[in-house]
Amino acid sequence: MALPGDAYSLKLLDACRELDQSFDSVCYVTLTKMLQSIVQVFEQNNINYNKFEFIDACTQTVAKRFIPSGKALYLDGPNALTDLLLAISRVLDAKKCPVLLFDSISVLLLYRDQKTVAKFVHALTTMLRVKGVQGVLTCLASEEATGMLSQMEPFVDRVIKP
Repeated sequence: MALPGDAYSLKLLDACRELDQSFDSVCYVTLTKMLQSIVQVFEQNNINYNKFEFIDACTQTVAKRFIPSGKALYLDGPNALTDLLLAISRVLDAKKCPVLLFDSISVLLLYRDQKTVAKFVHALTTMLRVKGVQGVLTCLASEEATGMLSQMEPFVDRVIKP
């Protein structure tokens, strides 16, 4: 899903609400928000936090001290793509999540070039297909993301644009 910047948070929240209503378990990879913030927004919007298993690659990069949640696997940051893929695979296998929400491919472009991110997306989507897991991958709708989206289109079932 390519989300416009001015409505990014609202559209992401809508996606979370829909996943909450449609699935018993969701793997949520966050590169953009600390888990504590996500939980707070979920509580304010009646989204069942307990249905979500989190991979948090944000909190440790911005907070020196935090209380870890048993609902999250914390990573050092979004720049270690192999570690990120391994973490996703472990959580999907252990928790049997039928769907993955990845927020956001755009953040990866801050750390890696488009070609490397496209390879990551290809590896991720291949892994999801092999495991029989549905995926919702978000990115910020921007000029840079347009090139990324054209590289990703062969790997995904469809691209939802604003």
